[in-house]
Amino acid sequence: MKYKALILDVDGTLVLNSPEAVPSAGVIAAIRQAASVLPVCLATGRGLHEVAPVLSVLDINGPCILDHGAQVYDAKTNRILREVTLSKEQVALAYAVFHDAGLPVYLFDDPSHTEYVGADSPNPILGLWSRGANAEESAQLEKGFASIDGITVNKTKSWDGIGLSFEITHADATKQHGVLEVAKLLSIEPSEIIGVGDGYNDYPLLMACGLKIAMGNAIPELKAIADFVAPPVEEDGVVTIIEKFVLS
Repeated sequence: MKYKALILDVDGTLVLNSPEAVPSAGVIAAIRQAASVLPVCLATGRGLHEVAPVLSVLDINGPCILDHGAQVYDAKTNRILREVTLSKEQVALAYAVFHDAGLPVYLFDDPSHTEYVGADSPNPILGLWSRGANAEESAQLEKGFASIDGITVNKTKSWDGIGLSFEITHADATKQHGVLEVAKLLSIEPSEIIGVGDGYNDYPLLMACGLKIAMGNAIPELKAIADFVAPPVEEDGVVTIIEKFVLS
């Protein structure tokens, strides 16, 4: 089957799991080649300011799914095409769960990483997050968030390598919802899209796409549903994916 779009996760897929990481020269060249054949898109838990260093070195010609799906962004026109925010009640309840676990809370898309203390925000809130949760704290968070209607709990590896980051978005703000929006914008079917990822929040990405690819460094649960397991990010697995499924 000839696929019509490629959607790539960022951390652990395109780059090492670090805010300063940028794609290797080989990955940059491969994406440039892929973009001459089909739309190349990103799907990441990062917000716009966090993904900007990656976007600046890539020829991304398709819509990008940001903040786990809370935003869909057009890198060519610098426009937000879709946005889903949390309600004030959801923000208050999610903040209380984080606070009860003794973890600091931050707002999505705040480059200053100023701790959020539960005050009303003048702007709509895309999501809340905290980092460094250990096993006991993770269990407490998962139990608390399970009682809140209409949210999605996104778990990712903390950039500092200590514990898990928990990132809360609206239930309609997942990578799956992002894929459906990208398919609509490109006038194609989700079954015509290649999805690539490595982490917990990539499960909805892969489930929404026609060709499911997990990186060699992916969590076991993602490899279990994958049609293909690529070499790990340390070995530029994205290059193998593009050569095998886009350029061949």
